[in-house]
Amino acid sequence: MPASRVQLEVPHALRDLYCPACAAPVFTEADGPTEHTCDHVRFFIDREGELSLPDPESLAGEDQRRQQALVDLVEATESWDEFLTRAAKVLPASVLILEIVETGGDDEGTQSVVAFELAPPR
Repeated sequence: MPASRVQLEVPHALRDLYCPACAAPVFTEADGPTEHTCDHVRFFIDREGELSLPDPESLAGEDQRRQQALVDLVEATESWDEFLTRAAKVLPASVLILEIVETGGDDEGTQSVVAFELAPPR
C-alpha cells in the first residue's frame, strides 16, 4: 500500500511546523527550515522549492533502499507533482505526505511539502 498524500489548505501563512511523531521542528517562523530534521522526515520541500532529504546512508535496510529511490526520483522527474506522485508509490503506508498550501496574505499560493514516516523501524 502506498503512502498517503494529503493536501492541507492553511489561511494566510503557516508559521511553524513540527513533526507529529516527536514534536521536533521542521520549520519555524523564527529560524526557517531546520537544518537537521528528525528521523521521521523522509523529505521536505520548502516554500521556495528547495528540497532536503536524509542521506540514504544514514538509514538501514528497507528504509535505506526507499530513501535511495527518492534520491533517484529527484533526478528522474520533471516536476514536483510527478515526484510526489511517484514518491507516494515508493514509500510505505506508514508515511504521510503533507502538502501545505498557504492562501491569502503575502505568501498567497505558496506550497511546502513534507513526508513523515510515522512508524519508523526501531
